[in-house]
Amino acid sequence: MEGAELYRRGLLDIPEGTIVVFSDNSAGMKFQSDIGGVKSLDPAKKFGLYYHLALVHGNHRCELVPPLRTHQILGDAWRKGAREFVLFNVSNVRPFLYTVEAAGDMTRDVGAFNADAFRDRWIAARFTKNAAAIARAIDLYFAAYETEYSRDALSSYGSPRERAPLAILHDGMITRGLRNQIDRYVAHDRAAPKSVESQYVTDPDALVPIGNSILSRVNQDQNSSLRDKRRYRLRAAAQSVAFNECFEQVERASKGLDETQKRQLFERFGYPAQFMRLSSGAFSEMSYALAAMDLKDDECALHHAQIALALLEQRDEFDKRYNSGRWEHWYDRDLIYPCKSVTAKLHAALKGKE
Repeated sequence: MEGAELYRRGLLDIPEGTIVVFSDNSAGMKFQSDIGGVKSLDPAKKFGLYYHLALVHGNHRCELVPPLRTHQILGDAWRKGAREFVLFNVSNVRPFLYTVEAAGDMTRDVGAFNADAFRDRWIAARFTKNAAAIARAIDLYFAAYETEYSRDALSSYGSPRERAPLAILHDGMITRGLRNQIDRYVAHDRAAPKSVESQYVTDPDALVPIGNSILSRVNQDQNSSLRDKRRYRLRAAAQSVAFNECFEQVERASKGLDETQKRQLFERFGYPAQFMRLSSGAFSEMSYALAAMDLKDDECALHHAQIALALLEQRDEFDKRYNSGRWEHWYDRDLIYPCKSVTAKLHAALKGKE
């Protein structure tokens, strides 16, 4: 980001022939203002792109950015003149095979790429039946991130000068949020953590990070805080419902497929849908637990925390379907926020509260 600002001001002396590479906002939702905010680039210079298919601050378990959005973003950059180079961040690869393949297709011919046509080709190459049902499952999966409570964040996410009211609740952000929620539940205090990276508005239910370069700052007036805390709960709950619909569709689409095809559909879209359903549900329940704590209703807070724990335990058990065989220890050491440790932390907290 610092280099982008220096480049914008004309303070960088870049050697002739060097490819200037622009980055997205680390979320794959838009490019930063150094390219996103201009109409065209200098045709006498060379430009390229660095784009995240895997998300910063994610646990890198679940795809997030639909190929349609990636194509719109890359196509816009292409038309502006960034055509020499593109590098995709694919994290640990395994969970991102669908979007990685789509990105590869669109970079070969960005003008000809069509997200629906790619989806249909992808299905035809892997499955012998139920094409329409599988296409429906894929569409539901990516749509689950874009409920009516999240469109504001998706439209302005990552813009340094625009107010993005809430963070996108992807897998890593939810796990990170749960960790902080549980810390607050255990401490039973209202003081915001001192760490800049995990500093929160004083409303314990808002869970809106401030002072973090990854997320836009949120206005801290009382009305904003109350509005944001409600929308966070609603977003998490809406995501849980939407991902449940996707998971059920995956189950329906799997009927009649052979075991190899079932496994492939499960890994690509069944597992992340269920992971996000259970994670989002636990996040929402912990939000209600903290709100009840604020109202001095410890019994109600305990009730919601117990539901959250049950969802997290179900998630950890479900993980075994995905991380079996050679993948058994794949996520034993998540690089960002280990999911099992979050469950263990809440379990220990409730032992002392019951």
